[in-house]
Amino acid sequence: MPTSFTKTEVSNMALDLLREAPISDLSDTTKATARLLNRNFDNCRDLVLEAHPWRFALDRAILSKDPTPPTFGWDNRFQLPSTCLRALPLRYDGEFEAPQILHEIEGDYILTNDNGPLKFRFIGR
Repeated sequence: MPTSFTKTEVSNMALDLLREAPISDLSDTTKATARLLNRNFDNCRDLVLEAHPWRFALDRAILSKDPTPPTFGWDNRFQLPSTCLRALPLRYDGEFEAPQILHEIEGDYILTNDNGPLKFRFIGR
C-alpha cells in the first residue's frame, strides 16, 4: 500500500464510496464532481486531520521566542509553525509524560511565561 496518495487518488476513493464515476484530474473543469472536489479538498483534508491525533500527521518543531512580547498577561510568545493544524499538549522538553507548560494559543502564537525554546508537538498538514 502506498504511503501517500495524490489528491486525485483520494478524491476517486471518495467517489467510489458514493458510486460515482472517477475523475482523471482535479483540475478538470468539464466535470462538476472535479470542480466540487477541487474547491473543497484542502478544507476537508484539514478538518479530518485536525479531528484526531493521527500518527502519520504528528510533527515536531523547536520554537524560538518571538521578539515582540504579548501586550499583557504573558511574558513571551512563540509563532506556531505554518503547517500546524492542531497543537498537542505543550510539555516540558516535549516529553509525553512531562508536566504541561501553562500557556494559551491566540491566533498564530503560543503565549506563555516560559522562556523557551519550546519543544512543540502538533498535528501538521
